[in-house]
Amino acid sequence: MSLAEDQPLGTTLLTGASGFLGTWIEKHLRERGTTVVRAPKASAAYSGSNGTGRAQFLGELASLLKETRPTCVVHAAGSASVPKSFADPECDFFGNVVLSQDLVNAVADDAPEAKLLLISSAAVYGQPETLPVGELCSLSPLSPYGLNKQLAETIVQNAARARGLRTAIVRVFSAYGDGLRKQVVWDIMEKAHRGPVIRLQGTGSESRDFIHASDVARAVEAVVTNGQMQGEAYNVASGEETTIATLAGLLVRELPSPIDVQFDGKIPSGTPCRWQADIGLVRSLGFRPAVPLEEGVKQFVRWYRSAAVHV
Repeated sequence: MSLAEDQPLGTTLLTGASGFLGTWIEKHLRERGTTVVRAPKASAAYSGSNGTGRAQFLGELASLLKETRPTCVVHAAGSASVPKSFADPECDFFGNVVLSQDLVNAVADDAPEAKLLLISSAAVYGQPETLPVGELCSLSPLSPYGLNKQLAETIVQNAARARGLRTAIVRVFSAYGDGLRKQVVWDIMEKAHRGPVIRLQGTGSESRDFIHASDVARAVEAVVTNGQMQGEAYNVASGEETTIATLAGLLVRELPSPIDVQFDGKIPSGTPCRWQADIGLVRSLGFRPAVPLEEGVKQFVRWYRSAAVHV
């Protein structure tokens, strides 16, 4: 099966359009001829039990669904930080679980014919017992963030089983690219910007499966276009395991001055040691990662060093 390269998705309602992945998804879909409608920003309404404007958000969302009759809803909004989920688990719960339930209810009520795709995270796996990890492996999250993503997945899966909605889930592994201002790729560059010696957490042998954000956007299109949409999950990654030491080496070699990379040996709470995805399922839909890590790193360094980054 191949991607329907000449067939745009039609009208797509996108939550989290101003976020990192949302920005890339919107850009890709618009380039493919899709009409993208931005959902109202949900951050203030779902910042915890004291969030404000939830009723207004839901009213605006219902109006958009009724007016635009989207063929697809891509849910890329929500809390997206493991450390912040430990510091404020209530906020993470509202931003990932309550928001997802509200969105499912709104789609079921006002656009039941639309496909609904949840952008989830590899954090639901925790530390897999074996690699590469497949979609049918047990879920054992290590953080409130991972647990709340798992709960959001359950909501979306239940919507397919009990309410007849066409839904699917993409579990994004370590996404990076221009515009990313958190996580390990950004952290390495920030520390390298400040001095010739950088000190990172862990041992350097910890690994991740990195995927460029443009490839995430292409995978989203593949799943919505060719997926079964019966509540199933798809790993979205490169399928390659890369150690943090290797990543750091790729980044610093793109810099004009030598950088000494050191590791403190301490692994933060909620951090798995190794990740590598089995991407056979999403490949069966016609998806192939297009940006090698070496090229993606070069692009990221060029973006980071641009004048606009530190504004």
